[in-house]
Amino acid sequence: MLGRVLSGLVSEKLGDKKLIRIGLIVEFVGIILVGIPVKTYILAVIGYCLTSIGMGPIYPSIQHLAPIYFGKEASATVIGLQMASAYVGTTFMPFVFGLIQSKTSMWAHPIYVGVFAVLNCIFIEIEFKLCDKNVKDNCKNKEKEEKEKKEEKEEIKEKEEKKENEENNKPYK
Repeated sequence: MLGRVLSGLVSEKLGDKKLIRIGLIVEFVGIILVGIPVKTYILAVIGYCLTSIGMGPIYPSIQHLAPIYFGKEASATVIGLQMASAYVGTTFMPFVFGLIQSKTSMWAHPIYVGVFAVLNCIFIEIEFKLCDKNVKDNCKNKEKEEKEKKEEKEEIKEKEEKKENEENNKPYK
């Protein structure tokens, strides 16, 4: 919650992509702190706090990018898929970790969370690269379409002016 509140305060200045990347870095720092073996648990508490703060801006920022990357028509479907994926992960990740932890120890937790954080980072960067290319291509196509429409309107206007001039220059009967 704190991560989302903090990111909301700076979201306009930083933008979605930067917020996501900063969130991932803070998340990784938290995971590393959790994984440091020390006798007290204060480092793990700080690590878990940082991990949750880092995760805060990621989900809302990804949803905010959906209309930009996939268009307004498809954004509701994309956001629905994002939410469904999040709920599936929320449902099964604790169960899967419980199975892993029962066979190993609690020290598997930072590794388990770290693996998913790395996967998250990889897939987000892939999304950025693919979608940025699509957005650029779409912008070029829109510019081309707008230019063609503008030229078409100018042609129609010229024809109308020419026709009007011809009518004005006709002798009266």
